[in-house]
Amino acid sequence: MRTRRSIGLIFGIFLTVIAGCIWPFVAVSSLAQASHVEQFQSIAIECLGDVPAELDAFELSGPDRMPFIRTGLIGFWLAQKKSVYDGIEEVNGAESTHLALLRYDIERAGVEYGKSSSGFIERNVYMALRYELNGPDGEVLSISTCDRSLSDTLSTNLAKLYNDDRFSETNVEPENRSWLKKVIQPAVVIGAAALGTALFFNLRSDRADGG
Repeated sequence: MRTRRSIGLIFGIFLTVIAGCIWPFVAVSSLAQASHVEQFQSIAIECLGDVPAELDAFELSGPDRMPFIRTGLIGFWLAQKKSVYDGIEEVNGAESTHLALLRYDIERAGVEYGKSSSGFIERNVYMALRYELNGPDGEVLSISTCDRSLSDTLSTNLAKLYNDDRFSETNVEPENRSWLKKVIQPAVVIGAAALGTALFFNLRSDRADGG
């Protein structure tokens, strides 16, 4: 009877350790989170999306830096049936003359990583924009700055996949932790806890059998 109980105990501990090893990879495969680029685009839309709310057509001017910001903004406004001229090519039939002009500049932008644990890491995407909206006659309709950030928890594997070396703002390496620390150490902790619990109940069972 005791031999069977010991075999079951060992098998249970083995399964627990295996589960601890594969869980980080299972968790990663089940995630569908925004990339760094998508987070930057979300901030830009939050800051500038409603600025030309009263306009049906306007011209957009922005820096060459982080061109995906301009792409995200134009896509957002086109979905609202607005005509946009981006300073490079005509979009949705807009004429570049006699239009209001929305100009923006990127004051700062980046991705920061915080604490990491069990295959996950804290991510903070931040960006500050300065913008000015001028009417067709050059009159300043709106001028302001917008400083926003988005924070979440990201798997370390996704953090590496989201790096894009074309843009310094999206090419940030999380703290390099060895495979031993990321996978084996959590599994050992789980296994030790399971072993302690199993031994406790096994000891109680032996005492009960002896009594």
